[in-house]
Amino acid sequence: MRGGASLNVLRRELRAGRKSFLGWTIPSALLLLLGMSAFPTISQGTIDINAMMKNLPTGLKAAFGLGALDMKTGVGYFALRSYLMTALIGGIYAALLGATILAKEQGDRTAEFLLTKPISRAQVVGQKAAAVVLYVLLYNAAAVVTALLSFWIFVPSDGYAVGDLFPLFVGQALITLTFGALGFLISTALRKTRGAIPLALGGVLGAFLLSTLSAVSESLRWLRWLSPFKYEDAVDIVLSGLPAWRSLALLGVAAASIALAFPLYQRKDIHA
Repeated sequence: MRGGASLNVLRRELRAGRKSFLGWTIPSALLLLLGMSAFPTISQGTIDINAMMKNLPTGLKAAFGLGALDMKTGVGYFALRSYLMTALIGGIYAALLGATILAKEQGDRTAEFLLTKPISRAQVVGQKAAAVVLYVLLYNAAAVVTALLSFWIFVPSDGYAVGDLFPLFVGQALITLTFGALGFLISTALRKTRGAIPLALGGVLGAFLLSTLSAVSESLRWLRWLSPFKYEDAVDIVLSGLPAWRSLALLGVAAASIALAFPLYQRKDIHA
């Protein structure tokens, strides 16, 4: 019975999260397709896009890696045009999902009712964490399918290989998973989604700002270690491959955040 009740929590969260998942995934996929649809014009046009990038202000080039990759190749264009956008949207979605999935129980006054069922707090945390991870992975799976579809439509003769894109897909997944796990940790500490939502949103946008500042100013370069976006930087991945230790660090942060959520929720005063 306890196992069945635990699975019921997971099923409930997966049902409850469907509209939100589609609401974030479909626009992200459409934006990715829209961005990649410009590649044929860029690659075959008379204007040298790479020369244009080199003439941009130094700060702008540093902030977004412009000019570091060949934008007349499919992989270079995708890395500079679509990777960060998809990771940012996915990070916001994952953080909001994680930050509200536990906090909403107290905000909606359903936490006490939930815990009257034959289910432990650890099972509640475990099943809700599983729902966050599943939806984050599904978002990334949809992004991968959309990216491959866009390459099939708009980059048919570029000579790319799926293996060239795989490290970017992994980097994007690690970014979103990290934000989802950190949001989930936030959810164990807060009592209402009203406080969780701005904190989660601010965390993702703040990390994006830190990654930009660390690239623009040499004196602020140390800020890159505070932003998951810089741990899986698209330019670094294309030029040097997936950074092993930075990827493991993000996995460690995600795993530690979810693990820490268990004891925090055990001590949380649900009845307050």
